[in-house]
Amino acid sequence: MHNGVLTTLKQVVDFYNKGGTRLGFKIDNQTLPSDKLNLTEKESDEIVVFIKPLDSK
Repeated sequence: MHNGVLTTLKQVVDFYNKGGTRLGFKIDNQTLPSDKLNLTEKESDEIVVFIKPLDSK
């Protein structure tokens, strides 16, 4: 992500799956919803597989 805390796509998907606030930082202007996505491990893996080919590297 933009600040380098999450370095893999899997970590990013897990971050959002857990509600986007699992790192415990209090940020006054946080705009991420705290709702969990409740994805299964299989669903998370499928998202990663889908997004990886979109990488421009």
